[in-house]
This record gives sequence, structure tokens and C-alpha cells, in this order.
Amino acid sequence: MSKKFIISAIQAIFLICPVLWLIFAVDYKSVAPVLKSVNWVMILFLLAIIIFRQILQSIRFYLLITPFCDKIKMGEYIILDWKARYYSIILPTTTGLDISRAVLLSKRLSAGEIIAVSVFFRITGIIALVLLSVIGLFRLYSQENILTTAIIVGIFFFTLCALMAISLNEKANDKILSLLPKKTPKKIADFLKNASETILLYKKHPKLVVFTMFFAFILHILYIIYAIFAVYSVCGELKIIECLTFVPLIEIIAASVPFSPSGAGIREGLSILFFDFMGFSKEQAFSYITVSTVLYLSLVSGIFIILFEKIKKAF
Repeated sequence: MSKKFIISAIQAIFLICPVLWLIFAVDYKSVAPVLKSVNWVMILFLLAIIIFRQILQSIRFYLLITPFCDKIKMGEYIILDWKARYYSIILPTTTGLDISRAVLLSKRLSAGEIIAVSVFFRITGIIALVLLSVIGLFRLYSQENILTTAIIVGIFFFTLCALMAISLNEKANDKILSLLPKKTPKKIADFLKNASETILLYKKHPKLVVFTMFFAFILHILYIIYAIFAVYSVCGELKIIECLTFVPLIEIIAASVPFSPSGAGIREGLSILFFDFMGFSKEQAFSYITVSTVLYLSLVSGIFIILFEKIKKAF
């Protein structure tokens, strides 16, 4: 049995399981009234939040590449990043966006620089998500097992902060690289060394590091606001603390499982558990997942930029 077949089977499981749940567990007669109650203005508002957040995410990544490349303009990069999001749908992995960005930026940045920026972008983003989740978990500490979870997530948060500190410390980096097995291929060793040296360049830009951390925090708050309104649109209740607690965890897990394109399937499956925790019905969970398809529609919108560029070249 080939490795490719096993990976494809795992991807299929992650994508199909939530769909099977929706088919067999949901009463579709009860879903219709819930979906009809969702205001179209609310859906447009949610779509606007997601698109605005994507633009800000592009700006955050752009700021992180400025120490290595000052020739690309912000507007130019936002368009490039929008196209990268569309291409990432085709790639069956959560790192699809990183790969598509790397391809589109290959003429401007080295492979090591692109990897370093992507890793730094992800670490700072995950730290912000974990911090927000810890705040929410401690607000819910009175519920069963929540305090234990909060402590575990808190430890995870401090571990990530330590990793970020290590990545910005030259001696620590050299020590870690020295632990590589002697049989490690030279190309891989040189690549890791190049990526490590690139990350160290951020030591010269402490204000940029702090600003991008703060920027990531604001962006994730914006996404939590989106989730709060999405839940409200189908359930009629504001679940602010619950969304603050669990939406970041859902995003971290969805981004961590490498076998799912853009976290599809993982995010929906965890959303089902999230709604069960809040005491909402399966039909409301289904409606929330349906409304949340704006997440994926916003990714597809990149095709309009690609088509526009092709039409422009043709004429």
C-alpha cells in the first residue's frame, strides 16, 4: 500500500466524516426554518468581515517580508496573496497557502527566506490564538474539566513563546542545529541553517516583531467577532466567552492537521462538537456550518483576479 494512497485515504476520512454526520444525524425539515431565519444582510456582513480580515492578513505577511524584499509594493503583494489563497484550495494540505505563496514569491525571495517568514507568521499567529483561548478558558473555569484544559493550553502558550525566543537566539539556534544527525543530507542541513539565519534577522527589527504580534492578536479578535455573529445568526444567542475560548482552539487544530485542504472537514467536525458543548441542536450546528461556507467562498474569489489579469493580457 503506497504512502500516497494512505494520505489520500486519511484526507477522505477527514472530509467525509462530518458530511456523513450531517446526512444521518440532522433533521432537514428542522434546518429549513433555521436557515430561513438568517438575514441576508448578516451573511453579507460576515463575508465582509472575512474579506477584510484576509486583506489584513496579507498586510501582516507583507510586513514580515519587508526586511528581505523592499521592491514589492503592498498593493501588489495583496493581489499576489489573494491569488495564492485560490491556488491553495487545489493543494490537499493545510500548508497549501504557504506553498502557493512560496511559488509566487520564488523570484523575489529565496526558499529559506520564504520558509522563515512562513514559520514566523504561523508561530506569532498561533501564540495570539492560544492567548485568546486561555483568557476564555479561565473565564469558564467553573465548568467541569475547563480549568485543567486552561492549564494545558496555558503551558502550550508558554512553550510557543519559548520556541519563539529560541528562534531569535543565535546560540540556541546553533545548539539545535548541532543536534542534527551526522547523516542528514547536506542540502537539508544547509536549508535549515539558511532558514534559521533568516529568522535571526528579525532581531534587528524588534518593533516589527512586537507590531506583528499585536496585529495577529487584533486579526484573531476580528475572526472571533465573525464567529460570534455567525452563531447569533443561527441561534439567536450571543456566545461571546464560548467563542473566545473554543474558536481559537478549532483554528489551531484545523491548521495543525496536515491532511486537510485549508482545514476543511476538521473545522466542521470540531464545530459540531462546539455546538454540542453550548447545548445547541444538530440542526443549528448544520446551519452554522452552512453559513460558514463564506470562509471558502472568499478563497475562491481569487479566481476573479486571475481571470482579470488573463483578459488584460489578451487585450
